[in-house]
Amino acid sequence: MNKKKEADFASEMAINRYKLDEECEKQPSLYHFYSLQLAEKRAERDQQKAIVKLKESRKNLYYRENPVGGSKATEKMIASMVESDEDLIRAKDKLRMIEKDLYTLEAAESALDSRRKMLSDLVQLFIKSYFGKPEEKRSSIPNDQASSEIKKKMNKDREGK
Repeated sequence: MNKKKEADFASEMAINRYKLDEECEKQPSLYHFYSLQLAEKRAERDQQKAIVKLKESRKNLYYRENPVGGSKATEKMIASMVESDEDLIRAKDKLRMIEKDLYTLEAAESALDSRRKMLSDLVQLFIKSYFGKPEEKRSSIPNDQASSEIKKKMNKDREGK
């Protein structure tokens, strides 16, 4: 992922806790978008793997039928010629780049799962008025006064009996 895409993704993942309704509405479409990209990238990887396997097989057969230098080719020699074939190297490099993109999309999907959980938690906090305005704390003075008045009355009753 280049820097611009990373910045775009980071801004998409950000949650505005004061607009939870909008964030909750946006979550499914974001998840769907990245899930589709992930599915396409997995299909592309599978196709490229098949291409690499096919090229390996064809190169292996080619070097068996056309030994270098006219001498009989050994298994090690054939394997080394197949591995050093430029066309096969390019196909494997392309496969590695596709897999890198695939891992990035899998990380994005994981981040979206985390975002979904965080949205759920924030909604629960909102429901419990966690983000509400602070209320004035009740003073303990009236309770202290009431308890001292009760104590005085009880003492008077005791003395009077």
